[in-house]
Amino acid sequence: YCKVSVPYLFGGLTRQSPIRLKCLEIQNSGKWASFFLIVTVSNIIYIGLAPELAAAAEAQGFAQTEGSIGAGEYFDFFCVFVLFCEIMTGVLAYGLYQSPNSYIKQSGYNVLDVIVLLVTVTEFVAAAYGTRGLTMRPFRLLRILRAVTRVSMFGGVKAIITTLSRGSGQLLTVFAMLLFFMAAFAIAGMAIFGLSFRRRCVVLERKIPACTSDSETGWSATCDFASDARGESAGWSTVYNTAGSSVVIPGYPWERYCKQYFLGDSKLPRWERTHIRTPEMDAAYPYDPVQGIYHSCQMGDFEAGGNDAVWQTCLEIGNPSNGFSHFDHIGGAILSIFQGAAPDGYYDIIYRSLMSEPDTPSAMIWILYFLLSCICTFLLLGLFVAVVTGTFAQVREAEGQSAFVAKIVDEDSVSGVSDSEWIRAGKPSRELEAPPPTAAGPG
Repeated sequence: YCKVSVPYLFGGLTRQSPIRLKCLEIQNSGKWASFFLIVTVSNIIYIGLAPELAAAAEAQGFAQTEGSIGAGEYFDFFCVFVLFCEIMTGVLAYGLYQSPNSYIKQSGYNVLDVIVLLVTVTEFVAAAYGTRGLTMRPFRLLRILRAVTRVSMFGGVKAIITTLSRGSGQLLTVFAMLLFFMAAFAIAGMAIFGLSFRRRCVVLERKIPACTSDSETGWSATCDFASDARGESAGWSTVYNTAGSSVVIPGYPWERYCKQYFLGDSKLPRWERTHIRTPEMDAAYPYDPVQGIYHSCQMGDFEAGGNDAVWQTCLEIGNPSNGFSHFDHIGGAILSIFQGAAPDGYYDIIYRSLMSEPDTPSAMIWILYFLLSCICTFLLLGLFVAVVTGTFAQVREAEGQSAFVAKIVDEDSVSGVSDSEWIRAGKPSRELEAPPPTAAGPG
C-alpha cells in the first residue's frame, strides 16, 4: 500500500492515520459491505419503479408542483451520498491511483462506481441549470453487476464479465473491422445514391371526381355517391387536387422514390440546366413543364399514353426516417449501412435504392447489399462469437473448473492478519511482497 494516500488532500494520510485506518476498517467490514449492497439494490429498484410511482401519484392527485422535490428524490439523493461515501472511504484507505493497489486499480467495479458518480453529479448540475431532459439514471443500473457477482448462485455473471474484459482487445479489433467495412460500403453508397433518397413522386394539379378523395376538404362530405360517382365524364362535379402531395402506392413502402434528369453541362448548377428538351429524352422519360425536368414517375403510363397520361412529377421533399436515412454525407451513409446490415431493417434501404436510381443495374444494387449482409452481418458476427467463446474457454481452463462456479477466497482468513494491521505495521502491499525463500534440502 502507498505510504501516504490522497497526498493533495490536507497533506495526505499516513499509514498510522486514524482516519485512514477507520476507512480501511469500513472497506473490510462485512456489515458496511452489506449496507452498501442494500442501498445499491434499493436505489436500482427505485430507479426502475420511479416512472410507475410518479404516474400512480398523479392519478391519485398527488402530482408534485414544478420545482418541488418529492420523497423519492430525497431517497435518490441519499443513495448518491452513500455512493460518494463508499468511494471516498476506499480512496482515503488505499489512495486513488498512486500505488499498484490503489482504489482505482483494485477492481473494474471501482472504476465503474467512480464513473457512475461523475455522471450522476453531471445530471444534478444540469438539472440545477434547468436542463430537465438530461437523465443518466439508467446508467446507474450497471452497479447491479457488483451486487450480482457477490452472490454465489450468480457466479457465472462474474465469469462472463471476466471473459469480456480479457477479450476486450480482440473485440475492439473486430469492432474496428466492422467500422472499416461499413465506411467502405458507405462511400460506395454515397457514390451511387447521393441525394437520391430525398426525391419522391408527387401529384400535379388536375381535375379529379369529387368522390375520388375527401382529403382535399378535410374529409368532409363533398359529394353524393349516387350522382357524383362517375365524375366529369357524366357531367357531374369535379374538384382540383392539391399539387405536391406524395403519391401513395399500393404496397410497401407506400411511397414511390424517383429520379430527376438534367441535361446540359454537368458542371453547371441544376437551375441552369432546366427547361432543356431533346427529342431523345422526350421519347424516353416523362417531362414536367413546371420544373422543366425529366423524371422517372409513371413510366408505365408514359410508355402507354405518352406525356399526356402523366399526372405525377419528381420532387425533393426530404430524406425519410426523419432525415436520418440517406447517403448525402458519411454520417448518414453509415447509419443507412448499419440499417442495411440489420436483419430486420435492410428492406427499407433496398426499396429506396432500387426506386431512386432506376438507371443503375438492379443486379449491382443486390450484389452490394448481399456483400454487406455477408461481411458486416454474418462474417463479423461469427468473429465476435469466436472471440467470446475462445476467451471463455481460456478463463475456464485458467480457473481449472467450470467458469460458472463461483470461487471466493478470503485472504484475511488465510493469513490471519487483517489489512489494517498490515498497514499499521508499515509493511508494503502483500500483493507486492516477495515470497519468503524456501529452505534448501540436503543435497
